[in-house]
Amino acid sequence: MENSREFIKGTLNQFCKNDGFQAGIWYKGELAGVAGLHTINWSNRSTSIGYWLGESFQGKGLMTQACQAIVDYCFQELDLKRIEIRAATENEKSLAIPKRLDFKKRGLP
Repeated sequence: MENSREFIKGTLNQFCKNDGFQAGIWYKGELAGVAGLHTINWSNRSTSIGYWLGESFQGKGLMTQACQAIVDYCFQELDLKRIEIRAATENEKSLAIPKRLDFKKRGLP
């Protein structure tokens, strides 16, 4: 409970400082996960997306839809120029999201 309170407090602070946001992903009335921006670099017009999804909600396209909505918002409403999604090289499910959204792979081969 305390961890959840601290997370909510931190995300509200982030939003108030115009430094990104975290949004709940809801599926059939249940909180399935969270997706949002780590921080916004306004001088470079860039950000990175972070996300997590409960195991029982995976494989339904929820995270791909959520990330697409965030990407659209960042480019259209925030006028950002660069968005990154970073994922551990062994996390195949997480790596599939930027691939589905046609992100360009940078860094590791």
